[in-house]
Amino acid sequence: MFDGYDKRFSILKTPKSATVRCFGHLLHKEKDKMKTLLKNISDTELLSKTKNLVLKERELIGDIIAHLAEIETRKLYCDQKYHSLYDYCTEELGYTNDQAYRRISAMKLSKQLPQVKEKLENGSISLSSANMFSTLIKDAKMEKSEQVKVLNLIEGKSKSETVTLFDHIRSAKQLPPPAKKRVVVKQTEGSKDVRLSVSISKETLAKIEQVKSLYAKKNRSGESLDLDKVLDIMAQAALEKYEERIAPKQEARKIKSENLKTKRKGRYISKQTKYIVYKKASGKCELCGSIKNLQYDHSVPHAKGGGNEQSNIRLLCSNCNLRQGVLIFGTSAMKRESVGCSRPGTRGGLANIEGQGMDSTQG
Repeated sequence: MFDGYDKRFSILKTPKSATVRCFGHLLHKEKDKMKTLLKNISDTELLSKTKNLVLKERELIGDIIAHLAEIETRKLYCDQKYHSLYDYCTEELGYTNDQAYRRISAMKLSKQLPQVKEKLENGSISLSSANMFSTLIKDAKMEKSEQVKVLNLIEGKSKSETVTLFDHIRSAKQLPPPAKKRVVVKQTEGSKDVRLSVSISKETLAKIEQVKSLYAKKNRSGESLDLDKVLDIMAQAALEKYEERIAPKQEARKIKSENLKTKRKGRYISKQTKYIVYKKASGKCELCGSIKNLQYDHSVPHAKGGGNEQSNIRLLCSNCNLRQGVLIFGTSAMKRESVGCSRPGTRGGLANIEGQGMDSTQG
């Protein structure tokens, strides 16, 4: 596609900004060639080529969704130091928040209904329609047969027609309008601060005002605290309370009883060990740096002889924990365990995974 084929390999070792500039220059040359080519083709050929490009674009959407599904299955974004597929799509692939959300939503929907991918590829439904359909399925808790019927109803309809149809279904089922996004975070490049837009209940606002009043009295300043300071106070108090809960009490007695508990529970991790691991990791996933859904994991799995000593325990987020399971036990094994989670009357696949060293104890 590009001229200077050999040069493309040399820029892989250059900084990202230099790589972008180099590719940008090549893309600019290609655009100039395209403009010249388009000016010289006939009207019939121009219309034909445009139609073919649209068909290829639809096929690419299906391919992208399939690739995202496999990346999600393997948790490959963890290897790239991203906490979630959404972060990978926005930060690594360059999608906007809405673009990433629509594609991930369509990918999850296509797992439930394989027909969705086919209809996206042939253009009978759009990504926006698929996204709205996914929300409706969750809110209405539709059975599979009903999902298929509604999918066939929206085939070939415009976005406005689809909205009208879904509003009618929601009204018939007495469902509320679809929930709007509650949190929007915007960060200016190079700035330490972020802009946060969030919808909260009146009760939560009343509690925030109460905290502002209490701390203003405590400091005897009488000055009103800004929201940033109030949230910082509340977050710090919650973190301190958590650390107090996991902090070791009567350490000597716990250390003495640790061996006995280890004998009774092969995967048991003492509070002493958890506390030390948590502090050492600064309360973040040791692989991607996330602070969400933290779990304690055996570096060498229990099934492979790994012990519960501090040196073999690490703090990971749930996705990085699952990624390590994929690397050690394989994708097929993890899929089987995932299926087991959905079987009623069992502890599910996660319990079996824990037996192989994937400890799911929440941080």
